[in-house]
Amino acid sequence: MKMKKENKRPQSALDLSKIDSETLLEQFSPVLRSHSRRVAVLNVYVDGKRKPKWIPTKMKAKGNKTRAKDMLPEIRREWTQKLGQRAVDSKSSLTPAPEESQKVSSPKEQYNDMLFLDWLYVWLDYKHKQATQQTLSEKQIDLTTYSGYAENMRFPIAPYFQDTGFTLSGITKDDIKAFYNTQLQRDAKNRNKKVSSSTVKHYHAVIHGALNHAIDEGLLMANPADRIFFPKQKKFKGSYYHHEEVLQLFGFMQGTKIELAIMLAAFYGLRRSEVLGLRWDAFDFKYGCFTV
Repeated sequence: MKMKKENKRPQSALDLSKIDSETLLEQFSPVLRSHSRRVAVLNVYVDGKRKPKWIPTKMKAKGNKTRAKDMLPEIRREWTQKLGQRAVDSKSSLTPAPEESQKVSSPKEQYNDMLFLDWLYVWLDYKHKQATQQTLSEKQIDLTTYSGYAENMRFPIAPYFQDTGFTLSGITKDDIKAFYNTQLQRDAKNRNKKVSSSTVKHYHAVIHGALNHAIDEGLLMANPADRIFFPKQKKFKGSYYHHEEVLQLFGFMQGTKIELAIMLAAFYGLRRSEVLGLRWDAFDFKYGCFTV
């Protein structure tokens, strides 16, 4: 009997003693690779050269793509701290510089060269704490709101900014507008039309909110995403079926798997998501009603 070998990729060795401590210690973007086991690949930049670091997720490749992608922000935060601490420990074993050349930077100065994308993840973590009531912030948000932020971060915000090199203190209004213009020219997923300005406004809510948080923390004096205007969206005008058309629809759907869903939507005016979200505990057969 032959043993089936598991495909593994060796970890890249990092010379942490060469990392410049006066700039951001690690600048990396996590990427997934599909093998027999899924791993996260951190593109760590050392002296301007990219060196991949392979982090195992202990998940099988098949059927875990979405779950693995959801792990990326947490892996990113965890390994930023780990690699940063290793770099500091490696530096401490070197011969110290003369006292007059040593400088202790304040917490705010340490954010000067932080990548803009890294700050977006800091803000996203803050929003998660707001949604789960883990912070003293007066304004709490719903988990669904946080999920929307996280999804927009996953795509298209993080993929766009991960290779730009924009820093929190250096990003400009033109940089942000370039991102919005790129999205307005992008084809919408599974549609034969462009992304709408209302969709791009959702991306703007993430970027503008993160930069406002930086102002609240005393890291910025002004928000470069202020006073960015979007094209006016055409007012939506809905259409509806007439009585005869509804009866014809019922005839087509009779005996199919979606017959009940069509009837619920037609009789009660439910949205598609509301119909799909119904569960047995929403129905009260005693009083002949259900709750949405």
